[in-house]
Amino acid sequence: MKKRRCVWIALLLVAALALGLAWSFHLFDGPAMLTGADVADWDGKGIELRFFDVGQADSILVRCGDEAMLVDGGNRDDGPQLLADLEALGVRRFACVVCTHPHEDHAGGLSYLIDRIPMQRALAPCREADNYWFSDFAAKAGESCGLTVPAPGDEFPLGEAAVQVLGPLRWHEDMNDNSIILRIVYGDVAFLLTGDATWVAEGELVDSGADLKADLLKAGHHGANSSSSYHFLELAAPDYAVISVGADNEHGHPGAYTLDRMSDAGIRVLRTDQLGTIVCRSDGKRLYIGAPEKNDEAEK
Repeated sequence: MKKRRCVWIALLLVAALALGLAWSFHLFDGPAMLTGADVADWDGKGIELRFFDVGQADSILVRCGDEAMLVDGGNRDDGPQLLADLEALGVRRFACVVCTHPHEDHAGGLSYLIDRIPMQRALAPCREADNYWFSDFAAKAGESCGLTVPAPGDEFPLGEAAVQVLGPLRWHEDMNDNSIILRIVYGDVAFLLTGDATWVAEGELVDSGADLKADLLKAGHHGANSSSSYHFLELAAPDYAVISVGADNEHGHPGAYTLDRMSDAGIRVLRTDQLGTIVCRSDGKRLYIGAPEKNDEAEK
């Protein structure tokens, strides 16, 4: 009887631990979940997208095989921390650096990073803009490898993944709608990165007939109400949406209407202000999602 009681106690402890871990990762209920060790280690197999916690800004590292692509570099002050993170991850060269558009919260840290990590290709929606951060990046990119303004329909490889340029389809007065929009395909899995594009650019993509289907969406403009329209979400039909956003930001991001639309569409929302840096990996069939800070908390 005593032995049986010990077994039941052990089973209850295991169940409680499992429940605690599940609660820590309640946002990640789905196909699979990364453990803390998984988040830290990268064996170069499959594809990884790492959405850095840069507050009210954007910075995404995409790795596939031996190649790495950086999409945006956060604000100017984010450069040193991003460099430390990238070096800790073993990133020594970028196959491509993408500045989705010239605003500081996307372009600000890029000059600092490309001064210290070489790149083979640089993309931006324009070659000139009326701000220091982008102008400095554009000048350094021009001297290093040349700055390319991609066209919709352009495609290039990143390891075994295909990176497709979907937009912008035209030049807009609102610089947010000039964001480079990328769809990354690896096996049967796709990721859609939309910069700060609003419903205007989204609607043009919808009308163009472009393939928007994605398993994971990087929500436009930090989850603002002016992005992630119903029709766009319907066609993209992601299982997950990552919102890169600062806690208690002055803009009120993410917007309540955006969160409602995503809830109505059955999309699981992952926010950097709640989870810190978010990591997504795939073997081309399934998604594996985790957050280093939350993993660390769950394992203590």
